[in-house]
Amino acid sequence: MELTRCIEAIAEDAEYFSFVLSSNGQLDIETEAIGRLQSLNAAGAIIVPMGTKETNAELVRLEARIPLVYVDSRPDQDAPFVGTDNAQSFNLIVDYLCRSGEPPIFLGMPEINRNAGARRRAYAAGMQAVGADPVFL
Repeated sequence: MELTRCIEAIAEDAEYFSFVLSSNGQLDIETEAIGRLQSLNAAGAIIVPMGTKETNAELVRLEARIPLVYVDSRPDQDAPFVGTDNAQSFNLIVDYLCRSGEPPIFLGMPEINRNAGARRRAYAAGMQAVGADPVFL
């Protein structure tokens, strides 16, 4: 929500109006939201795609019409992207927590995008690197 709040403030300062469309983890709702966005005179969009298997074809079509920036889940095609290097982040987190106390337990998210699996694998690799067994909830 903090990211959304910051985007809204920046858009308002630039005399743009921002709004949020959410798919709630459902591909058909993501496609419907993209359709609604296409019906507007949008200057651009910041997208957090589902991307569980492949990029939604409607996003690729939208990208041909307006500038898109993808956040959190990298698309298949080469496009502007802001995200985290899961392998590096989890390795640092696991290493720090193991050195400063008990090994961490992984509480994952539903497999609604590629990051869910990538984060799970990164945690397991980080735990193996410090010689600890990964524990998943």
